[in-house]
Parts: sequence; structure tokens; C-alpha cells
Amino acid sequence: MIKFFKKIRIKLLSENKFSKYLIYAIGEIILVVIGILIALSINNWNEKQKQKNKLNEIYLNVINDITTNIDGVQKVIDFIESNSEMFDKVMQDSLVEDDVINGRAAYLLTGYQELSIEKSGFQELAQMNANDSLSIIVLKKHNYYSKYIERLELAITSNMYNTLKDWRDNYAWFPEFVSGDLNKEAIDYFLNSQDYRNKIAYHFVDVYVDYLNVLKSFQIDMGRIRKELNQKLINK
Repeated sequence: MIKFFKKIRIKLLSENKFSKYLIYAIGEIILVVIGILIALSINNWNEKQKQKNKLNEIYLNVINDITTNIDGVQKVIDFIESNSEMFDKVMQDSLVEDDVINGRAAYLLTGYQELSIEKSGFQELAQMNANDSLSIIVLKKHNYYSKYIERLELAITSNMYNTLKDWRDNYAWFPEFVSGDLNKEAIDYFLNSQDYRNKIAYHFVDVYVDYLNVLKSFQIDMGRIRKELNQKLINK
């Protein structure tokens, strides 16, 4: 093809047809420019496809993270709700001795179901710097709940630590309590102490009023986001 165009140029110049050569040369330049633009367009399309495929892979990872997190949150919710009846008994001052000796009444302030939020897929999405509306919403929701849950868990664990420190410093039954034994003084404290009921009420606000409601909202919102991501992948 190059030799063909070269022969045409030589022929036009040898015949002293400069004006025709000039028109031909301009046309050749335009063809070259058009070829470059087409090549750039194809390259840009290929890059966009690579980015789209990469984003879809990350969306799959995010969906897996969400599924893991929803399951983990459900375990924490189940644990919290399993103690609700005993919390009510303490605050209503209706505990009986068996609730303390054989139940969980004495360990409501020290039992804790740890929640681990999976973040690897979300971190990949953040590093990609995707600016589509769905990616922005996904990261915004994830960051909001991660920070909120972390703050509430810090408050709960601080309250637990302060309670244990108070018992350690002020009650002789604490060493036996730690080892799983409850003497008469400890049983009397959990059954009749206003101090214990106050601690339970304070912990109830942290766990049942704040933490539990946030966990349930997390499940609902993350479930919606998972549905949107799945729909996005179906329509890819």
C-alpha cells in the first residue's frame, strides 16, 4: 500500500502536476489522521472494557464481603436477642436465684459476640477510584456503617472494662467470679444490688437501643446494595 501511494506521488511530480499532487498529499494526510483517530478510539474502547471487567470483578468481591458481613451481623444479633429476656428481668427486679446460678444473669455485662467486618472488596473498590454513582453509594454506605459500628463497639467494650475494673477493685468475690464460681455475696449482689441494675440499664442502652438497631439497619442497607450490584452484573 505504501509503495502504491509512493508511485502515485512520483508520477504526479514527474508530470509537473503540482496542484494535483498537493490535493493528493492533503488527502493522504487526512487518511493518516483518520487512521490514527480510529486506532486511538479502538485503544480507548479496549481500555474502557478492561476497566469495566475489572470493576465487575471487584463488584463480585464486594458482594462476597457483604454476604459474609450480613451473616456475621446475624450471629451477633442472635446473641444479643438471646439475652434480652434476662436483661428485662434484671431491670424489672424479677430475677430469681436460679437465673444467677444456672442462667446468664451474672454474665450479661461481660459476654460479648465479636463482629469482624470484611473489607477487602471495599478496599479494592476504593483503590480503583471508580466514579460511577453505584460505586460511590457502595463506599459511602460501607464507610458510614464501619465507623458507626466501630464507635459503638468501642463504647460497649469500654463499659465492660470499666465494670470489670469496678468489681475487681471493690468486691471480694471477683476472683471466684472470674473462675466461674459464685459465692453467696456474689449471688446477693446480682440478685439485689441497685448498682448492678444501674449497670445493666446503662449497658442496655448501648446494646439494645443503639448497637442492635444499627446492626439491623446495616443488614437492610447492605442487602439492598447487594441486590443492586447483582443487578448491575446481570445487565453488564
